[in-house]
Amino acid sequence: MQIPSVYISDNQMLWLDLGRVYNIAEVIWNGKNLGVLWKPPFRVNISDVVQPDENTLEVQITNLWPNRLIGDEAKPDIRSFQESRRGEGPAEWDKWLELAGQEQQSGRYSKQTGRYTWATWKHYDADDPLLKSGLIGPVKLIPQIIKNF
Repeated sequence: MQIPSVYISDNQMLWLDLGRVYNIAEVIWNGKNLGVLWKPPFRVNISDVVQPDENTLEVQITNLWPNRLIGDEAKPDIRSFQESRRGEGPAEWDKWLELAGQEQQSGRYSKQTGRYTWATWKHYDADDPLLKSGLIGPVKLIPQIIKNF
């Protein structure tokens, strides 16, 4: 990312504004971690890390847990569920926990199915709507002139 040198001076600050974010963003500018943004405004001061000409920006967005659960419902499941008076829970707890624990240690929930998550309750179905998530933007650079009175 090219930043004109006119935006880099001692008498101004430069802000990175991510616009709308759902829900958590971690900002890394030129390899320096500028922290986690978790509420509006999703804005961070980049004055100390910006350089003339070439810059690198990395924004890591944390997706929502319900979206991951909904996505995994489209994949096969090693669990079997049974109806209860409050919803659906695992039918065979001992077997289910043993399988889930083994798969979790391998770094993925299930090599057989491609699922990443597991829960003790079936909260969502594969066709449930996803919640808003991600970097919506618009992403802007905002210069701020500092005046001493």
